[in-house]
Amino acid sequence: MCLPLFLFVCICMMMPMKMINRQRQIQAVVESVGEELSQYAYVEYCLLSGDEDQVDTERTDGEEVTALLASGYAAMKILGQIDRNWVESVSFDGTDIGTDDMVHIMMKYRMKLPFSVLGLDSVPVQHVCSRRMWNGADGGRNKDGGMSGGQEDETVYIGKNSTRFHRRRTCHYLYNDLKAVAAGEVDSLRNQSGARYAPCKTCKTGSEGGMVYVMPYGTSYHLSKTCASIIAYVQAVPLSQAEHLGACSYCGGE
Repeated sequence: MCLPLFLFVCICMMMPMKMINRQRQIQAVVESVGEELSQYAYVEYCLLSGDEDQVDTERTDGEEVTALLASGYAAMKILGQIDRNWVESVSFDGTDIGTDDMVHIMMKYRMKLPFSVLGLDSVPVQHVCSRRMWNGADGGRNKDGGMSGGQEDETVYIGKNSTRFHRRRTCHYLYNDLKAVAAGEVDSLRNQSGARYAPCKTCKTGSEGGMVYVMPYGTSYHLSKTCASIIAYVQAVPLSQAEHLGACSYCGGE
């Protein structure tokens, strides 16, 4: 009696992980098809604009591109790449290809359970993929000479995983003002807050010629100026895209 019960418990514990893995695989297929459709939108753009040199015209024509951009193609492609034994009652209602230059794929289905649980033999699942079409639009549309008819949007700066936007790229929260000093001098140095520099936990071993690197507002010294923890991930974006983060307390009032 104990062994069957133990096996049943093990199966129950494994079932959610297997279902999550299957959902992950299906989502990967949906994303792959969405990316493919986005790329074929650029093929259509090249054909319609007369820039045939950018595409392989022997393999692509207008009718094929039109078919590729259809919702039916997306459904057929996805269903052809997944294990149909996992799913039932599949629906692609809500899938929209082309509106506002977007590829929007919505896949709904019921995932089968290995066995019925309290009369439930499947659970509802939904996958969504949204991608902008590669339609040949030029970059810099929020700068001078870009899209006309709209008010120019202020450019602000954000870093990787930023919780605030910055009005100055050289804000000390973003700007890595590295200073090379001799390794023997680092113990006597202080940052702008008056604190000592501690060893970096990322670049623990090795140094470049006995030199270390510090930043005025940093808390650690680094053995390599290419240490992953001090590489700046600064991106210029329109204010409208980062306004929800709130302004930096240091440079946001400028």
